[in-house]
Amino acid sequence: MDYGADMEKEDLKLQTLLDADVPNEGQIDTQVDQVLSARGKLEREFTMMNLDLRKVLSLEQWRQLKSLRGEAGGFGDRIFFRNALPPGAVPLAPPPPGFSPGLPMPPPPPNEMF
Repeated sequence: MDYGADMEKEDLKLQTLLDADVPNEGQIDTQVDQVLSARGKLEREFTMMNLDLRKVLSLEQWRQLKSLRGEAGGFGDRIFFRNALPPGAVPLAPPPPGFSPGLPMPPPPPNEMF
């Protein structure tokens, strides 16, 4: 089953209801539940996939994978939030190298003129 496609389908239904000239609160409330259910199924599938992966990796391989995911910003977050965006929305760019939450952004590189 393609849980990502299911979530996207439910999101589109919700967006259609929200875009109506006269939104029906009852239908929207019901559809929000459908969206949350679809997202939960996708998250569960992703978590179980990670667990299956963990079972076949050595401790060292698992630590390396966690390290790579940390540097990349977390694979699961990209999948989950990419599908959670409304149609036509563009995901934000990843933070620049050296950025850490709670710390100021590093200064931009100086412009070089030729």
